[in-house]
Amino acid sequence: MFDQRFNDLFAQFDKQVDGLALQQWYAKMEAANYHTMPDAHAILQQLYNNGVHIYAASNGETGMQQQRLSGAGLLNYFDAVFISEELGVAKPDPRFFEQIMATCPALTCKNTVMVGDSWQSDVRGAQNAGLDCIWVTPNDQVPSAKFDHQIKIAHDLKQAVQLILK
Repeated sequence: MFDQRFNDLFAQFDKQVDGLALQQWYAKMEAANYHTMPDAHAILQQLYNNGVHIYAASNGETGMQQQRLSGAGLLNYFDAVFISEELGVAKPDPRFFEQIMATCPALTCKNTVMVGDSWQSDVRGAQNAGLDCIWVTPNDQVPSAKFDHQIKIAHDLKQAVQLILK
């Protein structure tokens, strides 16, 4: 899929390109492009110090996501990292979360919360899997769809931590 996308895009403009070479260059640039939210390290350390088990659950390509987490210095905070490419299914599909819970039997719908910034992938994914969710949306964004009591809105990571440690 990813190997063909640049060929398909440029074909729309009657241009031929080396789609594989463009994809490789793009993936390299994208993997090196990571940004951490303010106080991310301190917040992850606070959660760790409070005995919270932290798992990364991300859509994307394994190499890219691993490089981003490592480059941002975040990898060591996570008990495990789950990436859609490895799982063979992406959020919001409930099978994404089912595989994580099968791998980590101590995780249950009662003791697990998804923290994410994507309404479609993270919030919908959590809802589809029967998990509580904290939607981190820094711009006072309003949900595009109705949500139930399982969804909490945080405007920054500090607010998300307060909700987790309640």
